Formats: sequence, structure tokens, C-alpha cells
Amino acid sequence: MSLKTKMFLLFGLIVILGFAALIAVVFFETRSSNFENYAAFTHQQLERADGYVRLFFDQARSNAIYLSNLPEMHAAIGKVPAFMKAQGPTKVTRDQMEPEVAALDQRLQHLLDANSVYADVGSGFDDGSILEYPALTWPAGFDPRVRPWYRKGLEAQGQAAVSPVYVSVGGF
Repeated sequence: MSLKTKMFLLFGLIVILGFAALIAVVFFETRSSNFENYAAFTHQQLERADGYVRLFFDQARSNAIYLSNLPEMHAAIGKVPAFMKAQGPTKVTRDQMEPEVAALDQRLQHLLDANSVYADVGSGFDDGSILEYPALTWPAGFDPRVRPWYRKGLEAQGQAAVSPVYVSVGGF
């Protein structure tokens, strides 16, 4: 092999190694930059999601306080249906309710209509009665006072509370 050929091969090898080094640097820099961008984007998305969750619970607390202060809520106490002594599954519709309870049920409907992320809206009472919109079929013997949301509300002593996640009677 001539010196000219050896020099040409050496030059070609140096060029190839240079390109390989350049490609490696570009690859690792791009990868690092992409990872940093991904991490920043993910953090930003998590902050947005956290904001939405906080907004949801802040609105839910405000709505709970709003409901508890409604004149219709106080007028319905003692007149809301209870299902603890029911012999079988029971559903009470608005036309079967006393006027004060029907008025409260209508307020629950308005609140649900205004908050499309809610599955239902309701309230349990000290006497074991419950009103929920939309109307559910309650199982025989249902007592809201033993449900986690009711107990959490009692622990909050008049403040709005958030209970752990659970499966509702309606299957939600």
C-alpha cells in the first residue's frame, strides 16, 4: 500500500471519527435537551392539573356551604325521606315529595346543572334521611349516617369536608 493511499485512508478515518464524535455529541445533547424539556413540560402540566383539582374542591366546598345555608335545606329537615326501615329498594321522585323537600330537590338539580363535573348532589340528615339529585333507588335499610362522607362531615364540625374516595350506592 502506497504512502498516498495510507494518507488518504488515515484522512478518511479521521473524517469518519470526527463525524461520529459530532453525531454522538449532537445525539446526547439533543437527548439531554429533550429530557429537560419533557421534565419542564410534565411539571407544568402537573401544576395545571393541581390547579384544576384545587379549583374543583374549592368550588365543592363553597357549594356545600351554600347548600347548608339554603332556607330550603332548613325547611326540609324532618320531611326528607328515610330508607332505614324500607323493606326493599325505594326511589322517591319529586312528585312524591312534600313541597319543602321538592323545593330543596329543585335547588339540588340547579346546583348539579351548574356543575357538569358532579355526578350527583345531595345531603344526609341527622335523622338518617337523605335527599339526592338525581333520585337514586336506595337499598332497604340505607342509612347515610354510616357512610364515609357523612362521618367525615361530622368530624369537620360545621366546615366543608372531603371524604376518601368510595363507591356510592348509585355505583359511582
